[in-house]
Amino acid sequence: MNQSKPTAGELIKKARKLNGLTITKLAELTEVSQPYLSQIENDKRKPSYEIIRKIIPILNIDFHLLAWASELYSDREYHEYLEQKDFFESMTPEEEKKYFDEQSKEASYYQKLMVFQKRKYVQIEDFLKNNKEGIYINGHKLTDNEIKMLIHLFEGKEKNYPSDGEIKKEFDELREERIKNKEKIKNGEELLILNVDDYFDYDLD
Repeated sequence: MNQSKPTAGELIKKARKLNGLTITKLAELTEVSQPYLSQIENDKRKPSYEIIRKIIPILNIDFHLLAWASELYSDREYHEYLEQKDFFESMTPEEEKKYFDEQSKEASYYQKLMVFQKRKYVQIEDFLKNNKEGIYINGHKLTDNEIKMLIHLFEGKEKNYPSDGEIKKEFDELREERIKNKEKIKNGEELLILNVDDYFDYDLD
């Protein structure tokens, strides 16, 4: 990185002096003991996340910078933070709004894709493992051992679950079909309701 790495003690001491605070006053404001702060400023100890959160609002130090200096963030993590910060600061308000709208749209898409996958291609072992209220078959509540036996029964079977790419392709095709059918209805074209799509219960929009 181009930026030389300061120590946490250097950052805190410099900011404290710029704010005209004694170490005693900083200890009072942060509710961190003066001896502890002194050890941090002299680089004999590194602050924890909890201490950092108490210090940054008083001294107006960037959280990520101080966490990096305290070795709570790696060089790579801090570099990624700076890149992201530069990315957003270079945007106009309109560009930023457009970016977050696109991110929200993408997140909504993948959430619907995940729901589609879980509903159409149910992995019964996930259901069995995660159902906290109990699983019943023919009025009998399955015990943990019985659930394990059911799962174990199919462990050696051929794996023929569709790939992520195949499921995504099917989902996209169904979404396109839904859009086309909606357009037909909107334009008054004859279309049997039963044939609008075969996956009416899925959130494809």
